[in-house]
Amino acid sequence: MLMEVVMQEGTLFFLICWLTVWYIVFLENVPAQKQSRHLAVIFTILICGGIYMNILEIQVNIIWLPIIFWSFYQWRSIQNGNLMLAAISVFGVMVAFACFRILTMLYPVWLITDWKILCSLLVIVVSAIFQRGWNLRLSTLFLGSLAGQIIFALLLSHNGMPIGKVFSLETLDFLSLMILINGIWHGVEKRLANRSARKSFMTLPSRNREMR
Repeated sequence: MLMEVVMQEGTLFFLICWLTVWYIVFLENVPAQKQSRHLAVIFTILICGGIYMNILEIQVNIIWLPIIFWSFYQWRSIQNGNLMLAAISVFGVMVAFACFRILTMLYPVWLITDWKILCSLLVIVVSAIFQRGWNLRLSTLFLGSLAGQIIFALLLSHNGMPIGKVFSLETLDFLSLMILINGIWHGVEKRLANRSARKSFMTLPSRNREMR
């Protein structure tokens, strides 16, 4: 029953946003100016979440505009080799998202839980193969999932099916889950990296003693 309530359209988006506000206000250990900037970003996202614009007779949430701008802004200092990896990551996320959505439409019976959870995990795994940094990985997730949604919308339109839900609050739920899971993934990666660094640092003195 609780799962059905949480998975209603828009619930995850607003829940994660307000939990983020609570975390920033009570738990984030940063200067007040930076904290205010983070709160301004979250409240801007909440406001944009309820605004739509018509593009080719399709209602698209306006939140995609700052997301696209921020995503490309993260690419400003990428070297040529890393740029190719980022492009491959975007392509991989796009294919994974589009294929997953097509499968959920054609064969919805095999889903063990809501598609947004499974799809978020899938695209993050695909992106993590090519990207390690939090910002760059998130930007490839945003761009790849947007391209995947456009492909999915085109397929629906080609078959005469409505595409109203493709860019609705359900999409914002998916984006919120993707950001949350990517943050958890990044935190686990950092913890594992710190643990391995501590182990290597502890084994170094013992090796020096053995050599003496």
